[in-house]
Amino acid sequence: MSYLFFKHPSTGEVHAYDQEDETQLPYIQKAQDENWEDMTGRWPPAPSQDDLLLRVKNEALGLIVVTDYTQLPDVSARLTDSSREAFVAYREAVREIFINPMLNPVWPTKPSVEWK
Repeated sequence: MSYLFFKHPSTGEVHAYDQEDETQLPYIQKAQDENWEDMTGRWPPAPSQDDLLLRVKNEALGLIVVTDYTQLPDVSARLTDSSREAFVAYREAVREIFINPMLNPVWPTKPSVEWK
């Protein structure tokens, strides 16, 4: 598939057309004839810095959530001391990224679960 993107002049909506699909060729021609703005190469727009930072926060939150179980008393009591400490340190490092997101963070390595 090879898509072309055109912005409708009155609505501002961006339409995507597969130029390899013969059924879409009339729509491509119409967009060109009516001077719709060609957005190919500029669509989708690059995410803003705020969007990228939000993605980092969401990733960090997800990493914390999937290790929540390690903090439950019944699970924590059955982990080895080194495993428990490793998860605490890991979660602190991820939480720091969540609180102070940055572009291209260095993610800590998730520790392995080691049972007593």
